[in-house]
Amino acid sequence: MKKHWIAIVILFLVATAWGATFTLIKSILAQIAPEPFIFWRFTIAGIVLMIGAVATRRLRRESLWPGALLGFLVFAGYWAQTHGLLPISPSRSALLTGVYVVMVPFV
Repeated sequence: MKKHWIAIVILFLVATAWGATFTLIKSILAQIAPEPFIFWRFTIAGIVLMIGAVATRRLRRESLWPGALLGFLVFAGYWAQTHGLLPISPSRSALLTGVYVVMVPFV
């Protein structure tokens, strides 16, 4: 199989997984409020990334403040997106997110 087709298949699988998360998160939000869900999601991800950074000795003191600031901005974006998913369908949320991703370079 050519590398070109392998790349296409992998891209398709990633896009499918990304799209499926909107439906999954919508069903999770029926059982838990957005704030605790996002808190635990980011806490677990932060711990895993911190362990990886410490294990590979790539964590430098001067990168902590910028990393915390960027982490807060990503958290705010996820919070807004998750709150926006409450009143609309997962397909509309995915469409708006996809359009947003395409429009960012133009802004």
